[in-house]
Amino acid sequence: MSYRWPWPPVKRVQGHSFIIGDSRVPFIFISLKGIIIVLKCVVITARPLFILVWEMHMSDLTFTMENYLEAIYELSMDGDGARVSDIAEKLGVTKASTNSAMATLAKRGLIVNEKYKEIYLTPEGRKLAKATSEKHRIIRQFLIKVLKVNPAVADQDACAIEHVISGESVEAIRNFMK
Repeated sequence: MSYRWPWPPVKRVQGHSFIIGDSRVPFIFISLKGIIIVLKCVVITARPLFILVWEMHMSDLTFTMENYLEAIYELSMDGDGARVSDIAEKLGVTKASTNSAMATLAKRGLIVNEKYKEIYLTPEGRKLAKATSEKHRIIRQFLIKVLKVNPAVADQDACAIEHVISGESVEAIRNFMK
């Protein structure tokens, strides 16, 4: 199956399949006997990885959960984990709300959250958080450099837009600014 740009949307469904356009594309099956069979499904794409990652996995997270992931990512860039109090302060929410969100993200396997310890992103959580952060950065740059929006306003607007804008639109913005 070959595609022309723009690529159709990619969505994850039923665990081990993706919907690409109108077709279901299985990428891995696990048999009942524990034998793993990997089907080769090669899709060559010019789209950046962060867009595909975001489209496949972030579509089922709420905006709030995306913001928590992004905050953990930004607070833990030095290699240390993020503290609940720091996450709550960064997002302007209570520690109780943050603890509740951390439990949700931990259940989804996106963070490692042990009671009274720092919070760390799992490899999948890091990919998703990095994708959201990259979208935020591109949109913020566009608002500041092209539209001459005040940086503080641009940051707030980028935070709102990053959750609803398509990967294709972000890529168009990136290409426009080159």
